[in-house]
Amino acid sequence: MNNPPNLQTENAPNKRFVLPAEISLLLGLVLLTFSIGFIRASNFGVAVLTSVPFVISQKYTFFSAGTWSTIIMLLLLLVLIICTKKKLTAALMSLILSFAFGGLLDLAEMALAGLPTGLPLRILYYIIGFYDSVVYHPF
Repeated sequence: MNNPPNLQTENAPNKRFVLPAEISLLLGLVLLTFSIGFIRASNFGVAVLTSVPFVISQKYTFFSAGTWSTIIMLLLLLVLIICTKKKLTAALMSLILSFAFGGLLDLAEMALAGLPTGLPLRILYYIIGFYDSVVYHPF
């Protein structure tokens, strides 16, 4: 006797885990800021993304590098809004991400502040930071 095909299992959708976009964005920000922190901890230079805020924070120490990064991003966002004549509400997500990036950058700096500074470890920090920034954030 032939059994009829089980339509429920044949037509069932392929169940895969999908990470929500908000969690992906937050995870990406955390990984990016920690990769920048590791590159800074290596003391071999800074990432291009944060070179200006880092240099300004070395000269004007009343704000941290993360705060300077936020200030510079906000200024650039303001210029973009003025040039494109868009409303502030159109740039709201960028505004939120600017604050999140600056805060997470400071958090990463504090978390990595006590790392040992021997040359082999500094090389390891650079590799970790570079690998993370290239593999997970190829933009």
